[in-house]
Amino acid sequence: MVLGTAWGMTMPKISLRARFIAAHVINVIVLSITFGLTISWLIESYEQDVLYKQVQIGLDQFAEAWGRDRSIQPPDIAGTQVLIVTPEMLPRLRPGLQALPLGMHDDVLLDGIEYFVGRRDVDDTRLYLLLDSEYIEVMEERMQHYALMGMLVAIFIATLVAIWLSNQVLKPITALSKWVHTLDPGRPHQSFDSHFGDDALDKMALTIDAYADRIDQFIAREKSFTEDVSHELRTPIAVARSTVTLLLEDASLTGSTRQRVERMDRAVRQMQELVEAVLFLAREDGGGGNIPIYLHELLLEVVESRADAAAAARVTITTEAMIEQQVQAHPGVIISIIGNLLDNAIRHGGAGVVTVSLQQGQLFIDDEGPGIPDEKLPLLMDRGARGVGSKGNGLGLHIVRSLCERQGWTMTISTRPQGGTSIQLCFPATNLTVL
Repeated sequence: MVLGTAWGMTMPKISLRARFIAAHVINVIVLSITFGLTISWLIESYEQDVLYKQVQIGLDQFAEAWGRDRSIQPPDIAGTQVLIVTPEMLPRLRPGLQALPLGMHDDVLLDGIEYFVGRRDVDDTRLYLLLDSEYIEVMEERMQHYALMGMLVAIFIATLVAIWLSNQVLKPITALSKWVHTLDPGRPHQSFDSHFGDDALDKMALTIDAYADRIDQFIAREKSFTEDVSHELRTPIAVARSTVTLLLEDASLTGSTRQRVERMDRAVRQMQELVEAVLFLAREDGGGGNIPIYLHELLLEVVESRADAAAAARVTITTEAMIEQQVQAHPGVIISIIGNLLDNAIRHGGAGVVTVSLQQGQLFIDDEGPGIPDEKLPLLMDRGARGVGSKGNGLGLHIVRSLCERQGWTMTISTRPQGGTSIQLCFPATNLTVL
């Protein structure tokens, strides 16, 4: 299992078409190699079982006839020569033949040429039959050359045929893929009303069609729920917000009571921001509402709204390099993003200074806290991720990242060299206007 997993991780992804073509071509290669080996074996069989046996039979018959009549002429076999060596001639015989025992011998090298040699003795006379095997080797090489050329041609033709077959075989799958591509979760889809030429694909299409129906029903329920929640949540929050505002305008409130009402005001405002952000994420189009926002002004308002929380945590919030600029965004969304980032800096930055700076297309929030270990930085914005000693539920930065992705913004978190954490929020140039 481990080896299979490791192999699956290292294997490149290969398309179905490529695998089909490769399987077809490999099959042809195997058949071609088998055919070539068969041809080679047939040549060897012809050489051993036919030609050499004929030579052996011819030598045996000549030796028997020559033993009876010394005037008999040697057999006329193409490519052969017969040597009749008497004892007086033996010293002048080539060494390669002198050492050969009785019988048939392959690959005897004489004067740089390979021969098939047979030896028979009649009394004290040696009879040699030499068959030049060079032409047989030439024939073998020629047949091997033809087999190789045939294999290459077969592979080329097989590749063309495989490409054509893959188009025919995958045509129904391509049609099914195009049909699935037309399905849009945002609008009712066209029901499956055609066939793809294959029972398995037709069943798959019906399954996808049924699944798309369930998705449509789910989206309809979600849309209805979002609209209902949007109304049901915004109304009581608006009532609570207006009530708290009226209470704050009451001059008779004592100091401690006013502080409690101000905490209520901050809680209601944060709830309103969170609801706006969640509804923005829940809707396919983000609920619309993107308008030009003076980012530097909104940033100062959010910083001011966190003044009491910062004071309670013995944190000082300072602003630097507030370059005036305008960004297209949803008001509640950008307030939620900046508010969440400031809240995290106040909670986790330790007693010290939180510096907020707005440069051209970039927002920085730096704290002087203990920082974040490098190994935890990549996981910090995952759902449920929590820092050491954090009492939160790990949703803040995850929501912020989701909101930024929907708006096309980029957020990065890093540890400052001098200590503390730096959060950088970048706005695309197409969404930004410098004033």
